[in-house]
Amino acid sequence: MSIAYDAVSSLGSSSTSGSSFNWNHTPVGTPKGVVVFTFTNANADDATAVTYGGVSMTAVTGGRAVDTAGEPGDCKVWFLGSGVLTGTQSIVVTRNASGNGMTGIALTVTSSQDSDIHTAGIVLAEGDQVLSEKSPTDGSSGTGNSLYVAGVFSGCDSFQTTIFTSFPSPSVLYPGANSTWRAGFDFGTTVCGVVTRTNVGTGAQAVGFITALTPTEDTAAVHFAIKDVVASAARRRIFIID
Repeated sequence: MSIAYDAVSSLGSSSTSGSSFNWNHTPVGTPKGVVVFTFTNANADDATAVTYGGVSMTAVTGGRAVDTAGEPGDCKVWFLGSGVLTGTQSIVVTRNASGNGMTGIALTVTSSQDSDIHTAGIVLAEGDQVLSEKSPTDGSSGTGNSLYVAGVFSGCDSFQTTIFTSFPSPSVLYPGANSTWRAGFDFGTTVCGVVTRTNVGTGAQAVGFITALTPTEDTAAVHFAIKDVVASAARRRIFIID
């Protein structure tokens, strides 16, 4: 079975104090993977731990993007691909009490088996640029479709949840042509958001965001694929008939 998008949730506000913040996530189906994006409205790695239903999530290797100047920001990915609890669960983000604005967005995926992020195929976008969709890979030769996901912190002033139908407005963040908007938050002068690729696939697939041709915008974005975990040969039973 292919990985499929299930549900999204978000804090929906900016956390600026305390040692943690939390919100509830309600899957639609039986979740086989959870992604949490933590966003910081500063050049700071302020998210120190995340739990889903009390189960610790892992900070994804290579899954953090940073913009260091201008309108600095941080986008960090956390993942849980096995032992995912069903039903509504609380997501708790432990944070540094720095005073920096933070928020979080989560999504779950369904499948017939456990899931994982293909870390070797992650694509980051950092610094001032005209943002476009990127093509992360899932490491697959075509067996079982993967879900492609992207999250971004952006210096844009606002965001639109639909694909643009005319020349994009300056300083507005849009989902790319191959992507579906899932959730976002406006910090006031900066924004963040999460999209998934509209169609699942294998190999390298385009997913992400676009910004107008001018001006360039501060960017911290992570693009990746969630894939099924294939049982290794060592875990299979092999019978030899003499």
